[in-house]
Amino acid sequence: MTVDAGADDRALQVAAEFAGAALATIRPACGTTLPSVIVTLQGIIQSTETAAQHVLDAADRSSAAVARLRDGVTLLSSAASREIPETQEAWDDVSQSLEVLGTAIARIGDDMQFQDLTAQYLRAAIDTIEELQEQLSQVLMILPSGAADEQAAPGRLAAKLGSPAMVAPWRQELADHLTKERNADGAAKASQA
Repeated sequence: MTVDAGADDRALQVAAEFAGAALATIRPACGTTLPSVIVTLQGIIQSTETAAQHVLDAADRSSAAVARLRDGVTLLSSAASREIPETQEAWDDVSQSLEVLGTAIARIGDDMQFQDLTAQYLRAAIDTIEELQEQLSQVLMILPSGAADEQAAPGRLAAKLGSPAMVAPWRQELADHLTKERNADGAAKASQA
């Protein structure tokens, strides 16, 4: 059996180049890409929470307006002359339209549950990405670092991902503020009822 030292050296060189290329790819992904993806997913959660809160607030206001309209239609209907067929038809049409609106508004509120499910799925994805990042970081800590491991600038990476590169805590503050307003408004409505 003959040993070809040149072939072994070439194989080691190829393996070393592969390892270097892998490290050059993994380090930026671990240090920049994965954190940017996490921030993006967190931003999606916050944006959908804010949008959902706006929709639910509008649905609440619309439901209250429909209830006031029903009361007004009932009052006007009892005071109006039912002898004129067109008047009765108009009252019936308005009443049916109010029922359709009330049903549609209730459906909108019910359908907004998608946001909670979406947030749960995204939080699970974030947890998985954070775990992967931690595992990659542990592997990278035992491997030597080199000049080829420079990380991409977060701004350029964020542009590639189509996402913000930095955390925007004001979004959560806005969502918290809107939630407090909604709870206070709900409490005020409950005390009036």
